[in-house]
Amino acid sequence: MSNILETFDVVQYLEERNIDITYSGKNVSSSGNWLGVQCVFCGDSSNHGAINLNSKAYSCFRCGKHSILEFIQVVDSCSKNAAWKIAGKYQTFSAPEISEIIRAEEVILPEGVTEDFTEAHRNYLMERKFDPDFLIRKYNLLAGQRYGYFKYRIVAPVILDGKIVTYVGRDITGLAEDRYRNLSAENSKLTTKETLYNLDSVKDVAVIVEGIFDVFRFGDGAVATFGTKVTATQLKLLRNLSKVYILFDAEATNEAYKLASILTGMIDKIEVLELSREDPAKMSDYEIKMLRRELRL
Repeated sequence: MSNILETFDVVQYLEERNIDITYSGKNVSSSGNWLGVQCVFCGDSSNHGAINLNSKAYSCFRCGKHSILEFIQVVDSCSKNAAWKIAGKYQTFSAPEISEIIRAEEVILPEGVTEDFTEAHRNYLMERKFDPDFLIRKYNLLAGQRYGYFKYRIVAPVILDGKIVTYVGRDITGLAEDRYRNLSAENSKLTTKETLYNLDSVKDVAVIVEGIFDVFRFGDGAVATFGTKVTATQLKLLRNLSKVYILFDAEATNEAYKLASILTGMIDKIEVLELSREDPAKMSDYEIKMLRRELRL
């Protein structure tokens, strides 16, 4: 039974019950292993309750210690046995995996995608303050031409263990409904949510970002999760790292702390890096240089 509590996904449980979570600030330990909640035991009007993400211990600054099982009993107004069953439903890796489908034995270059970067493709990269020649060479970028699934897109091969597993394309016109487009699962070895972009560049420390352009800006050591939602498969790819920094867009700070809470217990050292503006892809080369120096990467 104890294993159920060790892997109990506290954040998912609290969110589904609309319980406000405080990840930092007043009454929350700076260690990064605690989150704050309004105590359900003592009529708390602030976030005096605290849950340890490693041990699942519960403590209130006002009324003392309680077990997480007792916390579930109070929140759900249920018996101890029922609380065990509820805890069993909220497990770190309980999220359904992507359904099994037939995979491509080999990922074929999509129709209309070539190495020929037009002036429009190059201008798009330069407008975002990237060096086209450097990016094309380093990340094996391709260009979607006037036709095909990836038309008018910067196309990036997603590589894992030295092999292309799928492709992702970014619109350069500003007119497409979907800014990013992924190769279909049937034509991929792995989908984007079953891998991490740029993982081959990582040794034992990674900077986790949202998108491929964030990786382009930060460089080696950065991996993209293709959005703020991280799947169980992606989490497993991070398990052997000694330390991770989470660098999401400024508007996704809460999502960054949620990911940090999920990774707690899996990775020894986790740190959320908060941006005061926009996203990593819009940082200057100098800012990235200073950040890399600070992180010793």
